[in-house]
Amino acid sequence: MSTAQAEISTILMDKVADWLTQSALAGNDLETLVKGFCERLAAAGLPLKRVHLSFSMLHPLYDALGFTWLRGQGLEVEGFRSENGAHSDRFLTSPYYHLLSNKLDHLRRRLDPSVPSEFPVFDDLRLMGVTDYMAFVLPFSGNTSQGMMGSWSTDGAGGFSDNMISALLRLQSHLAIATKMAVLTKLADNMMTTYLGGDAGRRVLDGQIKRGEGDTIRAALVMGDMRGSSRLAETSGREIYIDTLNQFFDAVAAPFNRKGGQIMSFIGDGFIAVYPCERHRSQSEIACQAALAAAHK
Repeated sequence: MSTAQAEISTILMDKVADWLTQSALAGNDLETLVKGFCERLAAAGLPLKRVHLSFSMLHPLYDALGFTWLRGQGLEVEGFRSENGAHSDRFLTSPYYHLLSNKLDHLRRRLDPSVPSEFPVFDDLRLMGVTDYMAFVLPFSGNTSQGMMGSWSTDGAGGFSDNMISALLRLQSHLAIATKMAVLTKLADNMMTTYLGGDAGRRVLDGQIKRGEGDTIRAALVMGDMRGSSRLAETSGREIYIDTLNQFFDAVAAPFNRKGGQIMSFIGDGFIAVYPCERHRSQSEIACQAALAAAHK
């Protein structure tokens, strides 16, 4: 794209920064922030082919959340989870791991088809026509385990100009502030949802925290636990038991959080799920059928 070396409008970049501020104040979620940010960068004239952003998360099902934006194709969201605390080969051979291992803030590489790829991801980027790549690590605080990692890729013939790099570096700081607020909100929501359930967690976050305060709801109730758990705990080691328990909770989390259901609490090797419904027979039957369908899965 010949627009790679086009003049970058400071006014339009300021508009993107203003939008980030307003979105953060409005409490927009991560997906809305990332998608809106990428689309506005492209609309402002930056010839970006691909943007990838990853955030460390405190969540029972994944350790990090990744967002990949491709020009003309929209946004894809992916959860990442390490197995037994070990990083995947995909991460160990990535530019992000190189940055973290060498305590670097940025890494830039021109993608020359005649030169062997330094990282496996470069092979995929070359197929997209990417000519220039820049990755970064931006901690949210002194604790480097919480923060944002990302990369910018362009398919412009001339790669990234100095003006483009300057604009991206400036906007990274605005993006970090906005996404940090969204991440902290998401962390609070995750914790409340995990230990109190989705509906109860939202009520707590909305300020319903007085002792004895609550609502009466009608719902189909499901109580379950892992079969043979006591025997497994007695005959297997701690690590095997914990790994099996985690696999059990992973298996029940998806079906019981669909069709209006939500897991209210994990208790030892068991759980309690509810399917709220109205005081009508038809609605009650729908809730019970949904609960039974989840149990069969």
